[in-house]
Amino acid sequence: MVVPVGGGGGNQGGRSGAIRGTVSYRQRIALGPNSEVTVRMVDSADPNGTPAAEIKVPTNGKQVPIPFELRYEPRDINRQRTYELQAEIRTDGKLRFKTDAGQPVTLRGGTPNDNIELVVTPAREEPTAITGKPMSVAKFGTGSLKVGDRPALFLIRANVNVSTDGSATVTLSSIDGSTEFVGKLTYFDESTLRISITGSGNADASGEIEVKYTARRLNSLAASNLLLDGQTVTLRF
Repeated sequence: MVVPVGGGGGNQGGRSGAIRGTVSYRQRIALGPNSEVTVRMVDSADPNGTPAAEIKVPTNGKQVPIPFELRYEPRDINRQRTYELQAEIRTDGKLRFKTDAGQPVTLRGGTPNDNIELVVTPAREEPTAITGKPMSVAKFGTGSLKVGDRPALFLIRANVNVSTDGSATVTLSSIDGSTEFVGKLTYFDESTLRISITGSGNADASGEIEVKYTARRLNSLAASNLLLDGQTVTLRF
């Protein structure tokens, strides 16, 4: 009785297969020293499911493109299904880049999968919304909203609405109009709400707004790392 030895020949005879390539991005941004690249192969019909294969590659101070070799076992592959590659880069455990969409790979007929380039784009962790805590609080008062170098807006009213699904809206009204931030409820107790901001109308926005309240009455608002179209936002109310 003899058994196969050595490499080559694709997946024939039950031997493991390999997918080789690089992970890179187009932005002129240097990776921090404690960065790690993850490449995974997933079922295209269930991209968020358990990967059929996965590899983690420490960058060890190197910059993109980062080479990888992802090995997989034939027993983990269903030849009747299609598969795709995903990639992400984390620095100090925080998500920095990821692929916008999976890249299809062919695993049938011994087709080689070499020189694959996975391009990742800037990304961040999406906060998990707290659900089942609907609330609406408002207040007439005085405050200010300053965006970048623009003149500060004098605020006269603030309104906070949280839906059952955890989506939240903070509306800040001035004499000349209103500014609305949308996001997700990420913290809740008997006196404080924290809302992770994801947008403002058609503009990009990020950061956090903390809401202090008593019963159904809004007491105050404060912003943390709040940005609007890349400009720092100062909020006092």
